[in-house]
Amino acid sequence: MELVNFDEHNALLVIGNGFDLDLGLKASYKDFVNNELCDGEGRFPFVKGGHNGMLGEYIFRATNIDKWFDLENILAEFACQSSIPSSVGIDSIRDDYRSLKQALQQYLKSIDVSASDKESSACKIIKALSGFTIMPPEVYTFNYTDFSRICESLDVHGFGRENYVHGSLEGDIVFGVGDSFSLSRDLSFLYKTNNPEYRSSCLQDALETSDVVVIFGLSLSEIDYPYFNDFFRHVSEGKFVKRKYIRIFTYDETSKRDIMYNLRQMNKGLIKMFSYSDFDIVMTKEGCDQKKIDEVIEFLSKT
Repeated sequence: MELVNFDEHNALLVIGNGFDLDLGLKASYKDFVNNELCDGEGRFPFVKGGHNGMLGEYIFRATNIDKWFDLENILAEFACQSSIPSSVGIDSIRDDYRSLKQALQQYLKSIDVSASDKESSACKIIKALSGFTIMPPEVYTFNYTDFSRICESLDVHGFGRENYVHGSLEGDIVFGVGDSFSLSRDLSFLYKTNNPEYRSSCLQDALETSDVVVIFGLSLSEIDYPYFNDFFRHVSEGKFVKRKYIRIFTYDETSKRDIMYNLRQMNKGLIKMFSYSDFDIVMTKEGCDQKKIDEVIEFLSKT
């Protein structure tokens, strides 16, 4: 199996919410729920004693009482429950869903990406990647924030095409439930794939053809399986002629364990992944993996 040839390299960057958080941007669902912006400018739409529908009340309880901030999984749990009364109007649920999505989009638009941390690991990694001048790295983002504006604020240039897997703030964000969940016909509007802005993605092809794959801030959870399952299985089966360089960046030991668990679920183990590729998971929390981060930056800078 050949090693990466830097005369013919092909690099891919895939980013998730952890990328924005590493830059210091308040782009988490928790930040959205707890923000104090005025109505109409991104304020969380469900409040105690408010005119919440059944979905709104469910989300309010989950986020404000149970302190659960994964809004997409809250939506999925709500939609999959069997206790939704037949008397509850689907239109009311649809209205709550639209209010939530619109408020989230407005909130994310209000974030000042010019405040991105230039000393963050995320910034250092994309600076190193941007030096791939022969074939500029392609970017696939699962975030809604504008990657170009973030790069501009960090004075980073040199990336190729940007692909927004779930829509962007310039259009309608693709926010909802993954296809792995089984919803009733009446609630199928909650599926991400039912959103008119959902588009075909060449991410799987890009993963297969790239020699260098950097994944930053994506949990690789069950929702992400459809995008990555084939790729990681093929790596584990030794199907690629070139030995791929794969680095997954996550925050701490807990999130690293979660990713390793999810990858084992995809591949029935990780031993062959390590055998057939140059693979590692790197933690960005201060004091964890600084030596590994430096080694990745050095490797990516060899253009």
